Parts: sequence; C-alpha cells; structure tokens
Amino acid sequence: GAVWVADTLDNALVRIDPSTHAVTSTIPVGQAPSGVAVGAGSVWVANSGDGTVTRINPATGRPTQTIRVGGSPQQIAVGGGEIWVTVDRQAVESTAAANPGGTAQLRVSQNVVDSMDPALAYITYSWQLLYATCAKLVNHPDKAGLAGSQLEPEVARSLPERSADGKTYTFTIRKGFRFSPPSNEPVTAQTFKYTIERSLSPTLKGPARSMGFLTDVLGAPAYMAGTAPHISGIVARGDKLTIRLSSPVPDLVTRLGMPFFCAVPIGTPPDPQGLRTIPMAGPYFVASYTPGQEVVLKRNPNYVGNRPHRLDRIDLTFGVAKRKIDAQIEAGTADYAIDGVDATDAARLGSRYGPGSAAARSGRQRYFVNPLVGYDFLTLNTHRSLFSDPRLRQAANYAIDRRALAGLGSAFSYALRPFDQYLPPGVPGFSRVGIYPVTPSLAKARRLAGAKRRTAVFYTCNQSPCDKMAQIVRSNLAAIGIDVQVKRFPLAALFERVGRKGEPFDLSWNEWVADYADPDNFLNVLLQGVTLPTFDDPAFKHRLADAARLSGPARYLTYGRLATDLARNGAPWVVYGSMQSSDFFSPRMGCQLYQPVYGIDLTALCIRKHS
Repeated sequence: GAVWVADTLDNALVRIDPSTHAVTSTIPVGQAPSGVAVGAGSVWVANSGDGTVTRINPATGRPTQTIRVGGSPQQIAVGGGEIWVTVDRQAVESTAAANPGGTAQLRVSQNVVDSMDPALAYITYSWQLLYATCAKLVNHPDKAGLAGSQLEPEVARSLPERSADGKTYTFTIRKGFRFSPPSNEPVTAQTFKYTIERSLSPTLKGPARSMGFLTDVLGAPAYMAGTAPHISGIVARGDKLTIRLSSPVPDLVTRLGMPFFCAVPIGTPPDPQGLRTIPMAGPYFVASYTPGQEVVLKRNPNYVGNRPHRLDRIDLTFGVAKRKIDAQIEAGTADYAIDGVDATDAARLGSRYGPGSAAARSGRQRYFVNPLVGYDFLTLNTHRSLFSDPRLRQAANYAIDRRALAGLGSAFSYALRPFDQYLPPGVPGFSRVGIYPVTPSLAKARRLAGAKRRTAVFYTCNQSPCDKMAQIVRSNLAAIGIDVQVKRFPLAALFERVGRKGEPFDLSWNEWVADYADPDNFLNVLLQGVTLPTFDDPAFKHRLADAARLSGPARYLTYGRLATDLARNGAPWVVYGSMQSSDFFSPRMGCQLYQPVYGIDLTALCIRKHS
C-alpha cells in the first residue's frame, strides 16, 4: 500500500502514497541508502555509506534494528524468510592487491582536454582528471554504480542545513584540508566564497557563468554583470558558508558538486586563458600541463581526506594514434587510454580481456565497458516550419535507424548503444520504457509524415564519424519524403551555430554529457535554450518549470513521467545512442573502479603486486 524510496541526499527513507504521489513520511536511516526491500513484516534499507542495514516497522514508521554487514551494502532482497544483501568489498580487495606508489602512463589520441583550470574546464576528459585533484563542498564518492552517483559531503562536514523556505543553505567546513605546494594554505569557508566568485567572474567568462548555474543566488546576476564587487548572497564567517537564494533551488547542492566549484586558493587570478597549474586540495595536483602534449598529476602531500591516492604520479601523453595506443597497452608499455579503444580493436580486446574471458576468470580482466550519463541525438529545430509540426517530429523519430547510427560511435570517441529516451541510465528519474524502435518503422513514419516532399538543412561536424552519420540520416529521412542538405563544421563552430538564435538549420547533430546528475540538466537546460534552440510548447514549458521546483522522490517521479511524454509526444529530439565507456588496461594495472559520473577513477588505480 505504499511506495518506498531511498533518499540518499537526506539519508532517509521516504514513503509515498501511490494513488496521490504525496509524500506521507520521511524516516531517517543510515548513510547513503542504496536499496530498499519489503518482506518479513518489515521494510529493509541497505545503507551503502556506513555498512549497515536498517529494519523499519511499516506500521509505525520507526527503525527497530540496525545490522552491521561490513563493506558497502548495495542491493537488498527478501526471499524464503531470509534477507539477502549484496556487499561491495572492492575497496578492501583492491587495497590488498595494490603495490603502493609508482607512475601510471596514460595516453590519449587527440587533444580532448580543454583546460586544467576548474573554472574553465568543460570537457568530460578534463573533468575526469580534475576529479583526481579537486576538493569540493560535496563530491561524488569513489564508488561504482548507484552509490557513486549520489553526493556526499567532502570538505563540508555534512550536507547543508536548509531553511524552512528552501532559500538559505548553510555549510560547516571541516578543518584539516590544505592545498598542495607551493600554497599549503588551509581550505576555509572564505576559500569557497572566493572559489565560487572566481568561477562566476565577469573577467573569466567561464561556463558556470554562461550556463547560469548559480543565477538564483542573491546578488549573483549583478556580480556576473560586473556591477557588484562580490556576490551578496554568499557569506563566509568562521567555518560557516551561507548561500542565500532568490527562490528555492532544489538541486543547488548537486550543482555545487560540479568541478567549477573545486576549491582554489584565495587570490588565484581569474585568467580568461586559464591557469595551467593551480594548487589543489584533492588527492592529486597538476604538477605540469602543456596543452596538446601532456598533463602530469602528482600526489598531494597535504591531502587529509579519505579518497584513495595510491599512485605517486599519473602522466598523460597526447597525440598517439588510437590503434598504436591499444598495441602499447596490450604490450604493457602504456597503461590506459582515457578516450577508449579504437573501434576496430573493441571486439578482439573484449573477447580476449573482457567479461567472461579467461583473463577475467583468473581475476585479470583488462577490458571494461560501462555506461556514461550522456547520449548522442539529433535536434529538431521547432522554430523553422519543417519541424514545427509534432507529427513530423514523431515521423523522424520512427524513421531514424538508431542501431546504424549508434554503431558508428561518437565524434568524441565514445562507443554508443541504441537508445531512445531523454534521461540516460544513472540519472534519477530514468525508467526503461521503449518509445521508438531501434530500426526504422517506415509504415508508421510515412503515415505521420504524409505524402508531401520537403527539404531539410542538417548541421553536423566535419570529422569522423559525422560523414557516415549524415549519409544514414539523409537516407532515413529520404524514405519519408525529406531531402536532406548537409552542412559540416568544426565541432566548436557547430555548437556555437546550433545555439545561435535564428540559425537556418532544421536538424543538427548534438551530444550531451551530464554537468550534474539531475534531470534538470538534460530537460530544462537543453529545452530552454541554453545551448540549443528553445522548445516553446507552452504546456511542456509549464510542466518543466513545475518539475524544477520539486525536491526528493516527487521530483524524480515527475521528471520520469515528463521525459517519457516529451519523447513520445513533444519529440523535439531524436535520441539515438547512449554513451558507453570502453576502457583497456595494461597487465600491471589494477584496482579499476568505474565512477558513474566521471568514468574510470584515476585516484583508485594501482599497480598490481604481482604484475
């Protein structure tokens, strides 16, 4: 008679009335609840953050027992009168297998690192490196699966206190965090005030400012416009950092977990070109960075947090051909490529070193495939006459061959698997609902499109595999009477043009990886014109605004229904492939942990004792 939801941010179990969708009670449990089961007269909660299981009386809503299980419990089930719990012991096993110290030799085929200045970095691979160096108020833990997608306090002692009206958040800062040499200064509440203001600086003009991630903070618009010296709504006193908002922002804590708000020393200048090395307070720091050539990370001797930092040094070298990198890793002269393997090597490497291989059975798996929180899609420009008609947008969705497009992979080297939804796996609110076919359903597409012939202008990139993608799109849409004219641009120019108001295109290729793991970052950000043409359907705009004001389980249930309805009926995009990370390691590397937000966790890697 109830729906039970684990609320990891508030360390609580939430009870929802399934008929009204109203929250009827909130019950405190252990740290980072990750699984819920009902049976044997009780509700059982697996708490991944503190190694316990909580037993709750469903009649009274009170915890009756706390059971310590060790490790990190992930999932829980009831059957045959017994309680079964899966426990992640990877950290313990990895430590036992690790040879402390050493240097990891990483490779990347192209310059996919845009900056190592956290206020300016905005590419997935840059964020993977910064995850190893950053210390933030809150951060995603070094855990795989659902537990890794949740936020935990890092430099903050706990998640913030929030006022009753939802407009004031107060963080208490831990003592002990210090920046790497040559700074060595402590991380304080004032540090985070400076850090946030630097990232939003009108001088720097970084992504956090242009994307409007903190425009709801009191005084932020005036500061970003250059008319105020500071953000009035951010106050640092002693160990307290207080953030005041003009209106409630339920996902504020999630936004503060982005790398833009990684602590930097007070006085770090806001250089629009980006600083190459900045002292950092995380497990590692950037010892050197030569754009397009190399990045060197070294262990931070001042680090006091509980994140892993097993290697002494991580060296990343740019500009080696992908097939050559694969050969180097297989031979053991390189250790890992952050941009994955060459598509032509994937099947062979997966068979020889992946799941189910002899190497995996002996505990020496070297090839891993994991999902990323992002997807590739086609934007249908509803401001132009062609796709202003929702029936034609739906027709395009039925006509596109998702299997063929996903098979090409991404222009940013990601593998793709066919996909049709607007929220990817790993984002709260995602549900596995089939909306469109993997291969074209031409009969349905033609009924929706009618017999009229039309012309469409398609914007895409000028590098592989965009040329083959354009051929598939052209062929698919020709089958429903749409003749496609292809225009190709460099990636930076393509994204700038697509986001420009009035640009004369009908559809474009796009790719999106989550800035933060919340449905707002896919639906509201993309549909409300931050980087793409706006989707101005009044009913959907109203529902998006309503969903953004919700918090907790009600937020994710609402967004989940809305995402399905948008894809099926509004259809402003053709989502065709969810991103997959294909990661290959040398024989000597161990302790591989796939962090669902940042990819392979570089801080967790180790050199095997018996490599």
